[in-house]
Amino acid sequence: MKEKPRRALADWLLDYFYKTDAGTYRPPISEEEEQLKAQARAAGTNRRIRRYVSYLQQGIAIPERERPGNADLVGWIRQCKRNGLYEYGRLLYERGGLDLDQLSEEQQVAVEEDYQTCMRMLARTAAAPPEPKRRVRAPVGPASWRYAPPSRSPAAA
Repeated sequence: MKEKPRRALADWLLDYFYKTDAGTYRPPISEEEEQLKAQARAAGTNRRIRRYVSYLQQGIAIPERERPGNADLVGWIRQCKRNGLYEYGRLLYERGGLDLDQLSEEQQVAVEEDYQTCMRMLARTAAAPPEPKRRVRAPVGPASWRYAPPSRSPAAA
């Protein structure tokens, strides 16, 4: 029996790469970005965010040990913005239980900017025209591979 991986490749991508606006992935550019990814992997931040957002999406009661504090939510929204998880960032801000009154003014401004960035990026992707479909060439089958020598007319001989 073959062993199955515990997580899909798509789950690992955000732990090691940044998602671009075009929907592709890029490696960390600077030493600071590399350290941020390493710290997030060590803390399991992406997995915790996905688990918490799944609770919010399903409308399930969130266990007390799974509830993040305000500082965690601010960090998670920033992480979502950096990783291109704009829908998650929006959900965390709107329905995650963030209490803005408990934050400092600086934190309020930062989380509001991150939320606005998520909203802009969601609007941009929703307004973008769909990519044109590529034309598919007709399959080349064995019938087209046959060699047909030029026919000789009796007058040419």
